[in-house]
Amino acid sequence: MRRFGDILRNFNKIDSILAEPNLKKYRRQSIRLILAVYCLFTSVMIFDIFYWTRSSCPGGKSGSHYILDYCGFYFLYYIMITLELYFSHLVYSIHMKLFLINEYLVISDLRNNLKNNIIMVNSQIDNFHLESLWHRQHQDSKIFFKIRMPESSFTNAQRIKILRKLHKLLNYGVDIINGTIANGIMLIMLSCLVHLIVTPYFLVAELIKEKSNILFIFLQIFWIITHTCRLLIIVEPCQACSLEGQRTNMLLCDLLLLNNTDDEFEKAVKSFSLYLSQNHIRFSCSGLFTIDRSLITSIAGSVTTYIVILFQFNNN
Repeated sequence: MRRFGDILRNFNKIDSILAEPNLKKYRRQSIRLILAVYCLFTSVMIFDIFYWTRSSCPGGKSGSHYILDYCGFYFLYYIMITLELYFSHLVYSIHMKLFLINEYLVISDLRNNLKNNIIMVNSQIDNFHLESLWHRQHQDSKIFFKIRMPESSFTNAQRIKILRKLHKLLNYGVDIINGTIANGIMLIMLSCLVHLIVTPYFLVAELIKEKSNILFIFLQIFWIITHTCRLLIIVEPCQACSLEGQRTNMLLCDLLLLNNTDDEFEKAVKSFSLYLSQNHIRFSCSGLFTIDRSLITSIAGSVTTYIVILFQFNNN
């Protein structure tokens, strides 16, 4: 919990400099995503309870004993979905802040790259004075410049240095996530793998029967969709962060290609680029595997292999 507080404090430091202009829009999208996930998951749960109470209690008997026996199982599913949404929103917050940093690195006019045209897209960094931050966050002032800047606008080199320090804060957050929260995500990934092996196996086994149960077939299809969505909830934000980190490198390369730049600016850009070459935005589960879209293909290959093995060893 203490390390999670460190992530939030770093986010607040970044937000004090790079304010998100579309915060309400992202908040609405987040609420829609949470509601959609819980509604979909609840619908599958209700269908699952309906089918198994009907199967375990033939003849119109009450299925209350089934619900009481498995209520803990369904409750743990909700806890797991909540953890996945928490991880997804945390990673997506890092992606949003990376996007803001990259927007400040965009060059206004690459065709006419004179000194006056090397500007950032927005002007919030120009309006930010380190003296005010000195009073608000004097305990953490070592993260930023210890020299109070005058009230005039920052030079481009100074802005690049500030962006590099903000990027360092995000990297620290990524390291915390990889070292703590990702351990639970590893178990969730294992759960997705097992369910994506067993569920298609039972689906195919039911389809090849002479008398197939239509309800059971639809139930397995819905569970396959649910487990696939669970996987995407974790993988897609991590993939977006990785792509945004690669975009930072490309933007810095564009800045290095500019002509008529002063030595201080070029040195700041090279320093930022060198820092990025050794500090990639990448999410992993304790270093065992990287969380990106390549994980989807690996899981798909494993699922196919194990299903074939299960059918080969099944004599029935």
